[in-house]
Amino acid sequence: MGMCLIVAKALGLKTIITEHTHFLYNDLGSIHLNKVLKFIFNDVDAVICVSHACKENFSLRCKLNPEICFTIPNAVDTNKFIPRPDLIYPKDKINIICISRLT
Repeated sequence: MGMCLIVAKALGLKTIITEHTHFLYNDLGSIHLNKVLKFIFNDVDAVICVSHACKENFSLRCKLNPEICFTIPNAVDTNKFIPRPDLIYPKDKINIICISRLT
């Protein structure tokens, strides 16, 4: 993910990450990890967290401005998101690209 953020910034693209972990920040390993995360995420434009606790934890760990962190819970009402193959999207719309993994 760090390389994606570096390339995106070099290309002048906005970056948004999704955070869904809840690491501690009081043991030696976590302290070093938090320093790395602070360095990697210091240039993101926004953060989406899956809970309010995750948002608080992540903004504290990475020393991010909480105003760029947003909470969107994981639950999705699939009845509201039905694909419409009959629609042809115009070229002047915003494209959203997602780099992720499913585990």
